[in-house]
Amino acid sequence: MASQKTSVFMNGRSQAVRIPANLRLQGKQVYIRRDPHTGDIVLTEPSRKRSLKDVLDAIASDPFPEDFLAERNQGELKERESL
Repeated sequence: MASQKTSVFMNGRSQAVRIPANLRLQGKQVYIRRDPHTGDIVLTEPSRKRSLKDVLDAIASDPFPEDFLAERNQGELKERESL
C-alpha cells in the first residue's frame, strides 16, 4: 500500500495525527514507537485475541508444504542416561 500524506495538529498540549477514513483503526489504542535505525514513527494496532480454533483453521487453510523443514540440521542424536 502506498503512503498517504495527512495532517498533524495540536490537541491541548499533545500532538495528534489525522488518520484518513480508508485507514481507520478498529480499536481505541495503538502502539507507537520510533524506529532506531530510520527515525520513522511506527503505529501498530494491538493484535486481536485469537482462539485455538482460529489458529487451527488458519493452519488448515494454508498447510505447510511437504518439504517443510526437510533439510533442517538437528545435529547428532546423543545417547543419554536412562531415567
